Amino acid sequence: MPTEKYIKYNGSYTVLLSCDPAKHGKVNVKESVYEIAEEAFIDCKDITEIEFPETLAYIGESAFKDCSGLTSVTLPIGFISMLNSAFAYCYNLKSFAFGSPINDIPDYCFAGCMSLSDFSLPEGLKSIGKQAFFNCESLLSMIIPEGIISISEGAFENCKKLKELRLPHTLEYIQDLAFYGCSSLEMVCIPENVKRIGKGVFKGMHSLKHIVCRSATPPEVQDNIPDYSKSMLDLGLTPITDGVTLIVPTEAVDLYAAHDFWGKFEIEGYSDEPID
Repeated sequence: MPTEKYIKYNGSYTVLLSCDPAKHGKVNVKESVYEIAEEAFIDCKDITEIEFPETLAYIGESAFKDCSGLTSVTLPIGFISMLNSAFAYCYNLKSFAFGSPINDIPDYCFAGCMSLSDFSLPEGLKSIGKQAFFNCESLLSMIIPEGIISISEGAFENCKKLKELRLPHTLEYIQDLAFYGCSSLEMVCIPENVKRIGKGVFKGMHSLKHIVCRSATPPEVQDNIPDYSKSMLDLGLTPITDGVTLIVPTEAVDLYAAHDFWGKFEIEGYSDEPID
């Protein structure tokens, strides 16, 4: 097995197998490497920079998990995919760039990347995995590209500074807790093709003022809004409807008003395009 100081490769130098946690500073991955193996760099906390070759196509599960010294990552043109938790808990990772379109952001991929702020989702995405951006507390804006049909459970949970959120017209399903705890969001616009919204999606949005639903048919919601007793209110618990206006097509106001979930909001109709 070929070995450089701290780094091991397979016999043909196409797979980087592992890196000793004692490695520090910059890592230059060999030009022939096609894949970085599962957990190859896990807990390499003193790596500050990594340069990938143009040949790199795959990154394995948890390959860079807990690499807390990394601050910036750029994937090469031609990169294809990475697996679950690939960059999870890289606490100081601020910037991440994709060299090419990819099909999915896997489960927990950037979970716990609390400093991540310079980030844009690539074109070509089909899915965003479970808790993919959990606790990414520094994200300010997220524009989800067209083509995404479903946003998975807890995908953006506790993104506390997220102020701008744009959802694609292709979106049909928002799963449980997808935006739970996004406490800086003031408005959420639900595209016209959304059919179902999971539990707790709007909970913890303490700054929320407007929900815009573009569909003339109220989306199904897997949630309920309990009747808040005086004791609950005395504890400071308030329903998610408190101070939030629901904006829907004028012709659909009565349908939303009769809905078990949507009917508990203050509802306004629009005839022209609402604010995005």
